[in-house]
Amino acid sequence: VNSDGTKGVVGFAAGEELDLGGVHLKTGNEFAVILLTSMELDQTIESGSRLLLTTIARGKNSGMRYNEDGIELYEVGEAPVLMEPVSLELRFSREETPMLHILDHSGIRTGKTIQPESNGIFRINGGETSTIYYEIEFINHDE
Repeated sequence: VNSDGTKGVVGFAAGEELDLGGVHLKTGNEFAVILLTSMELDQTIESGSRLLLTTIARGKNSGMRYNEDGIELYEVGEAPVLMEPVSLELRFSREETPMLHILDHSGIRTGKTIQPESNGIFRINGGETSTIYYEIEFINHDE
């Protein structure tokens, strides 16, 4: 996905470095859905001050069982759904300083953040953050 308002990947892209024009990402997950969307209707990924990052990988019911080949479903299992965490490297080409807020499952800030490394890369580990939602806020120090 590479539009003005949304950029990301849906599918099998493990280990690939994706350059989506101003957004660079890389995941270690075999399959993942990683979408970055402007939270402001009149702004793009390049110009918006707030972006929503959604990260989802494979999921299955607790107790779900397949045959040895993984083709035939033996037991459908039950709640809760077990979600595979997404690992992700994310970097922006923008000049502003980004701040990454960890959101809860309702999209509310938890008060926790992830700081970029000195090279500007955010390393996100969904196993540590236990969420699928993040907000990236760009702070312009010239204002």
